[in-house]
Amino acid sequence: MLAAFVIPHVINHALGLVYLQVMEAMRQVLAVIWQGPPGGWILLAAFLTHFFLALFALFSRSTLRMPLWEGVQIALGLLIFPLVLVHVIGTAVVGELLNFDPTYEYVITSIWVAEPIRGVQ
Repeated sequence: MLAAFVIPHVINHALGLVYLQVMEAMRQVLAVIWQGPPGGWILLAAFLTHFFLALFALFSRSTLRMPLWEGVQIALGLLIFPLVLVHVIGTAVVGELLNFDPTYEYVITSIWVAEPIRGVQ
């Protein structure tokens, strides 16, 4: 289910390499699906499931000795939720609290211009 959100989201980022207005138009289409109550709850459930499955994979081990790829997989599973949480708070929650639509122009400016380390993150 998470792929149903991530794949169009990444395609939309690729559209931004061509034209910012096309990227913004696609964001508005995707927002209809994912920013409403059913889509938002489905996304939250998917990210929490991802996070807790990574915790389960880590704590069900008898030892921390593992191949590098498995350690990376578990680390990414654990890091996805806090990283996405920062992104959601910075866009959807702040947009709702301040009553504005966080456009891609706003997000790109706040990430890459105001705090470039956030873009690297």
